[in-house]
Amino acid sequence: GGNIVLTAGEGSSTYDFDGGDGGKVQIFGGAGMGKFEEDDGGNVEIAGGYASTARGGSYLLNSGYGQATSSGIVDIASANAGSSGVSGDMDLSTGTSSMGNTGYINLETGQATSGKGGYFHVLVGSGNLGIGGDIQMYSGTTTNPDARTATGGLIAMYTGFSQATSSGTFTLDTMNAGSSGVSGAIHFTTGTTSNGNSGITTIITGNANKGSGGNVEVLVGTGNSGSGGDIIMTAGESTADDTAGGKVNIFGGLGSSDDSRSGGDGGKVEIFGGEARGENVDTDFGGNVEITGGLANSATGGSMIYTSGYGFESSSGLVYLSTANAGNQGVSGSITMSTGTSSFGATGYFYLGTGEASSGAGGDIDIIVGTGHLNDGGNVYMIAGETTAVSETGGWVQITGGKGSNQDAANGGDGGAVFIDGGRAMGTNSFDLGGNVEITGGRGDAGTGGNFIFQTGKGMLSSSGYIQLSTQDAGTSGVSGYIDSYTGDTTRGDSGYYFIRTGDANVGTGGEIKLKVGVGNNGNGGDVNIEAGDTAAPSGTTGGKVSMVSGYSARSTSGAISLDTPNSGASGESGKISFTTGTSSNGNTGQITLTTGLTNPVQPNPGNHGRGGH
Repeated sequence: GGNIVLTAGEGSSTYDFDGGDGGKVQIFGGAGMGKFEEDDGGNVEIAGGYASTARGGSYLLNSGYGQATSSGIVDIASANAGSSGVSGDMDLSTGTSSMGNTGYINLETGQATSGKGGYFHVLVGSGNLGIGGDIQMYSGTTTNPDARTATGGLIAMYTGFSQATSSGTFTLDTMNAGSSGVSGAIHFTTGTTSNGNSGITTIITGNANKGSGGNVEVLVGTGNSGSGGDIIMTAGESTADDTAGGKVNIFGGLGSSDDSRSGGDGGKVEIFGGEARGENVDTDFGGNVEITGGLANSATGGSMIYTSGYGFESSSGLVYLSTANAGNQGVSGSITMSTGTSSFGATGYFYLGTGEASSGAGGDIDIIVGTGHLNDGGNVYMIAGETTAVSETGGWVQITGGKGSNQDAANGGDGGAVFIDGGRAMGTNSFDLGGNVEITGGRGDAGTGGNFIFQTGKGMLSSSGYIQLSTQDAGTSGVSGYIDSYTGDTTRGDSGYYFIRTGDANVGTGGEIKLKVGVGNNGNGGDVNIEAGDTAAPSGTTGGKVSMVSGYSARSTSGAISLDTPNSGASGESGKISFTTGTSSNGNTGQITLTTGLTNPVQPNPGNHGRGGH
């Protein structure tokens, strides 16, 4: 069809200061002068031509070209509202499609040669009644049944690229609140799903070529009323059978440089409780760091597993658990490690151990109380478990030296010693005593008290170990400590007997028993006193006897009994030997009997004939 061309007049003046302007082309809809609310002004309707087969006519709206300066402005706006009404809507849309994609809408500013690209501004006008106007953006919906490709449309927003410096910043903010309100929320939410996983949410900073990767910072704003805002991270719930809820993984950054001199270190994961700046020493506490395993309705609750990092070529990382130093007025915090109570069955055990070393010694376990500068030193308590069950025994405490498990015949492993030492007294006064070592059997409220058993180790192919009971040598001015060994008093019945003996020898001599007083260089020599027990019974009883019997020999002579005093020194007499029986208040005094044994010809060995001793 023929064209219709409307062209305004040319402003042909070329004068430099105020030359000719091109004429306007103005098209106005007709005025509606009716008084009824539906008496609208006339439309201005421009449409491309109809085509029965090919594409319909396009609608092209361009501003004028400026050869020397800027191109013209395109300003599309609805007029301001009258005294009682609203401004007109603006609708920019492409038509529906009967076969194929619908037309796209492209809004872009042009490329700039000596300047920056024009900005793109979407602004909702302000109002003075009700809530502010919305901006809503939706990508396209699809009803395509093909589940492989039929996803909804995406929304992609990118900042500008800079060939020389930084790319543009992406800022998503809500405005500050007014005089009585709160700032608006920001929600990032993926939609629900009817079949399959819901969409992921990913926040990633870009790779850096000559610098650090950008931080990911999640900060809650400061408030001046109530508690501070929370940060809540919760993994996904699963309602399916035989599955677990989602994990929360927090990893420090990878130090991927493999330089042998100073390669990359792995990044830390640091979790801090909040700082408390209040000045009340009783109530203004620093924030806790609380980590709790998950609740289980029926099975075992979630575990707490602390594991340091593995070193492929070197040591594994340490696990360091400590409380901070105290401030100017206070004490350092306690460390409590305990298993929980049990309503059915044994409580959890507490295991403290170091790992096995393949080319070195196993790690020590040190339990040390810190030094104090006021009052007594801190104690170390080890108490086994109590039981309230019938016919059961309280828990025991066992301390065992390490096993020397090497079986080399020339020089194999030795068992480790167990040392128990009282604390050193570093005071300079004679009353500043070293700490005791006190070991006491358990009290029995109705039955016998606990035994006290010293027993050396058995040597499977050699001798058993010996027992050495001694006090230390005296210092420069003092005496060595005494040894006091006795059985306890009794309120009813015999006191405990005291038995000293050496063991039987299968191939060899029975061990000796020696009582010897040490040598002194001042005063008389130390005494050896052996006294049998007294009795306060009313009648019919005697005091305890002292019996000395030498050893029997099944094949030869029985052992001798020798009672001697040593020779005298350079000026003195040899010691006397006294045999004295006590006085008698009713009856004869006691006898002194010296008797030699009879010879017995009726013996297995016919050579055992002889006469009685002198």
